[in-house]
Amino acid sequence: MPQQPEPDCTLTQPDKRNDVWCKNPPPDTGSTAHKRIQRAIDDMRAISDTCATRANILQVILNQRFIHVYPEKALPRGNTYPPLYSGAFSPLGEGEAGYIGLSEVYTKFAYDSRHKTRPSPYVSESPTWLQQVLAHEADHLMGIAGHTTDPQTTTHSQACGGG
Repeated sequence: MPQQPEPDCTLTQPDKRNDVWCKNPPPDTGSTAHKRIQRAIDDMRAISDTCATRANILQVILNQRFIHVYPEKALPRGNTYPPLYSGAFSPLGEGEAGYIGLSEVYTKFAYDSRHKTRPSPYVSESPTWLQQVLAHEADHLMGIAGHTTDPQTTTHSQACGGG
């Protein structure tokens, strides 16, 4: 699979996700958001070799400043009421050459397994948190496209999510 770099932000982005990624910066080193992302990566790395592989990819992407944090309501998802918003995205199969868009929900509120997203009365998705979402996106970066029965869960997101 050919590797595609992060979006060229000097061009108009027809994909809404890439447009959001371009319009929102990575967290500053030393900021609370950066520290929480780093802690989630470090905690993931300590779980197992499988999780360490995912954490190492995430570390490269964080170090390259290719994790961008966007406002919660920047990516509406579907025609539901109330509107649901996408929490994160990444290109499939890009590995360390990839990038991640991450909702500020995960760096401000749902930053660990004790601080999860609230379950919605309108959908049957499980609560999520930063480390679990990063593990989910790492699975996608490694080429794992599918989800389990829960759309928030990929093959390793629960085991590497630290929940």
